[in-house]
Amino acid sequence: MSIDDVGAALADDPVFGPAVLEVPRFMSVTGIGTDGVRVLIWGRVRATDRFGAEGVFRGRLLAALSDAGIDLVTAQRVQLTEPAPVVS
Repeated sequence: MSIDDVGAALADDPVFGPAVLEVPRFMSVTGIGTDGVRVLIWGRVRATDRFGAEGVFRGRLLAALSDAGIDLVTAQRVQLTEPAPVVS
């Protein structure tokens, strides 16, 4: 399932579809770096439904990426606050 398919499914949804003014779709890759790939997705929804529709779209997009075998990786950090004890 592509990003555009996820947007089309949102527009066809009986609950969120009426809020969609312009179907969310992939526009471009805006950045590639060590922390990942940033993409621009463009769509329009009614202002009163912005946060609900955006949250549902993001959740469905994450599920579609996971189904496609694409896992989002978060940064992992180790912070030492004091020297490790010396073992004799």
